[in-house]
Amino acid sequence: MSLLELQDVSVFYGDFQALFSISLTVEEGQTFAVIGANGAGKSTMLKTVAGVLRPRSGRVLFEGEPVDQVSAHKRVSMGISMVPEGRRVFPSLTVEENLHIGAYGGRKGDWNLGRSTSSFRSSNRCRSASRQASRVGNSRRSPSAGR
Repeated sequence: MSLLELQDVSVFYGDFQALFSISLTVEEGQTFAVIGANGAGKSTMLKTVAGVLRPRSGRVLFEGEPVDQVSAHKRVSMGISMVPEGRRVFPSLTVEENLHIGAYGGRKGDWNLGRSTSSFRSSNRCRSASRQASRVGNSRRSPSAGR
């Protein structure tokens, strides 16, 4: 069973079709990258997986179960969410605090700070962010401490 699967997904903004019968499979533990030009549909696809947009046709499956009609806020508790890069949603928080916010929804699995930052260690920017998160330590407030 795949972790995430899109089967012939087509998404529209009104009459404008943004995705044309997209199909893909992501296995648990697999790293998957979506690369394309501006306007190619990358964000539309991610918004569809996250539940912000609904496909006009096709299916979105998570752990083998259809989630097409599951609302975005319910998908978060399943472990599905989207954090757009560069939006500075919580600009006053540290890298570590932002990661804790992402885990606040009670995601299933073995999520932890080390695991989430390990996949980013290859780039200088992320190594720097990881060092910053390490310096912050556990003494900073987390979401459960009232943030």
